Amino acid sequence: MSCRRTQIFLLVLTLLLIAVLSGCRRPPRFPVPPPVIVDGRHHERPRHRVRHYHYRYFPASQVYYDSSRRIYFYFSNNTWLSVPVLPRHIHIDMDNYVIVELEGPKPHLHHKRVLKRYPAKKYKKKRRKAIRKERKEHRKEYRKDKRENRRAYREDKRERRKEYREDRKERREDKRDWRKEYREDKKDRRDDRRERRKEYREDKKDRRDDRRDQRKEYREDKKERRGDKRERRKEYREDKKDRRDDRRD
Repeated sequence: MSCRRTQIFLLVLTLLLIAVLSGCRRPPRFPVPPPVIVDGRHHERPRHRVRHYHYRYFPASQVYYDSSRRIYFYFSNNTWLSVPVLPRHIHIDMDNYVIVELEGPKPHLHHKRVLKRYPAKKYKKKRRKAIRKERKEHRKEYRKDKRENRRAYREDKRERRKEYREDRKERREDKRDWRKEYREDKKDRRDDRRERRKEYREDKKDRRDDRRDQRKEYREDKKERRGDKRERRKEYREDKKDRRDDRRD
């Protein structure tokens, strides 16, 4: 199957190559036929029929285009050139052209006749008028778009200002609420601090009173212990004295 495909491909390639080579070959030039004498008069033999080509002629740029062969013809450096693509310095108006029917594959041989019938100045003026009209319309559209853009920009600016004012108003209200809450919280914290200080003072006063009572009790207890100690010493002396007297007796 692959061998058959390759054979078909090679056959198609050879046919294309033969077609290209036959197309590139120039047609043979036949010599001018000699005159024919009929009844003692010289008559030329009828010439071969000349083929007529249809060209798109652009009068403003003086360019010919053959759509069947896809070739442009233009004048440059005192010679006519044929190219498939025009150079960059040549600009043509694709909508402003005329169709001319000329003999032979070289349209520049009939250029004087075509130029006389379709003068370039006339079409250049038309082209200039069309360009001016197009520019005028473009300017008109540009001004219209500019006005619409300005109007849209002003409306957008007004909306943004309105949104900014509303946002600013909301931020101010939020700030006021925050300040109010902060003051209330600060007041509550102050009241809590006062209460804590008051409780601390009362607790401190109670601790002082307790300390005083403890000291007072300690002094009274110490005084009682001293009195008990004195009495015990006194009793011990008296008892010691009685034991001495008993020993003496």
